Amino acid sequence: MRYELGFIGAGNMAEAIARTAIDKQVLSATQMIASDPMDQRRHVFASLNIPVTTDNSEVMGQSQHILLAVKPQTLPALGQTLGAVDPQRQVVMSIMAGVRTQRIVDLASKPVRIVRIMPNTPLLAGCGMSGIAMGQFAQSGDESLAVKLFGAAGEAILVNEADLDAITRTGPLSEPERVQVGVLYHEPQPDRLSGEVAYACSSVPANDTLDLVAEFLGAVGESVTWQGVALGVLDLYLDRS
Repeated sequence: MRYELGFIGAGNMAEAIARTAIDKQVLSATQMIASDPMDQRRHVFASLNIPVTTDNSEVMGQSQHILLAVKPQTLPALGQTLGAVDPQRQVVMSIMAGVRTQRIVDLASKPVRIVRIMPNTPLLAGCGMSGIAMGQFAQSGDESLAVKLFGAAGEAILVNEADLDAITRTGPLSEPERVQVGVLYHEPQPDRLSGEVAYACSSVPANDTLDLVAEFLGAVGESVTWQGVALGVLDLYLDRS
């Protein structure tokens, strides 16, 4: 493969990961490639001397590791791209909030080797905490690049996917909680929120949260964690600011 790491999605979190990779000499700029539909985001990566494109299939076809750094609601549109993954040669990594590895496998319709990473917001400042979990079809060693990348931006620990929620003391939302989650943004309950969730809640103006929460939950369409909702909403807000 021409590139060691290919980003599908070049947003703020992807940028932080790429900068850390270069600064900490985990990977060089020429070992990475990024795709994004927005000129501004491609320009940011190009300024780091990372090759850029608008074509996700170009990233998929030339990268040993593919990092899914897109909004969860755009995942279904990647079905054809994910279907081109070669499980014998490639590893898919995902930082999508609230999206479990089985959902990606189902979309690809093949036994994709997936490593799921749950980074928290302080990673943007190089002092993050990330949980790393292996998907059903991942092989020993598939997590090695993720451990290096996210460890260089703070701390990274290996856990079972079922335990990812415990890292931030969060859990799946029940249906009543999904309905009421917007209330947390207006009347935060610190005892129920981990640090990064509270940070996300405090970073998004209250007037915007209910619509963003509804949009995120409607797109994800599955049980998600408190962290997944908060970071997903924060990501939507930053993308539109």
